[in-house]
Amino acid sequence: MRDDATHQPVLFEIIRHTHGSILELGAGESSTEQIHELAKDRNILTVDDNQQWLDNYKHLKTDQHEFALFNENLFEIYGHEWSVVLVDLSTWEQRMWAIYKLRYYVDYMVIHDAEGKNLGRLFKFWREYRVTDLPMPTTLIASNNYSLEDIHIEGATIVNHG
Repeated sequence: MRDDATHQPVLFEIIRHTHGSILELGAGESSTEQIHELAKDRNILTVDDNQQWLDNYKHLKTDQHEFALFNENLFEIYGHEWSVVLVDLSTWEQRMWAIYKLRYYVDYMVIHDAEGKNLGRLFKFWREYRVTDLPMPTTLIASNNYSLEDIHIEGATIVNHG
């Protein structure tokens, strides 16, 4: 695992735990191809604010895995309801915009680089994880619809929860 891929254990477990569509907000070496492989039979939308990053993964485009450039009308075009949303856009302004837009609609939200952001206040259920071998950054899993009691992340420790 790459040092900056601390979201992988949390993200991968949530994907295994769910069955619906996946929204990846922020294409990257530690998520896009892995989501594609883990969720082959599911609808996936990968969004980024950088066309070059999207172009790196255009070989993965299928009828079930779409790619889109980040824009303010994103959820009017693709909808609000997702089973899993990975929030890993390049700026916190974009991340917070997406979190506020989606937090009541999605089953589970996985937010990378959550350390010190106090994001738990936005959700009914949340846990912040630290990967055992890599102390930083932390990853938050959150939901306003489902308890996290049945979620167990191997190789990660809960450092904060609500």
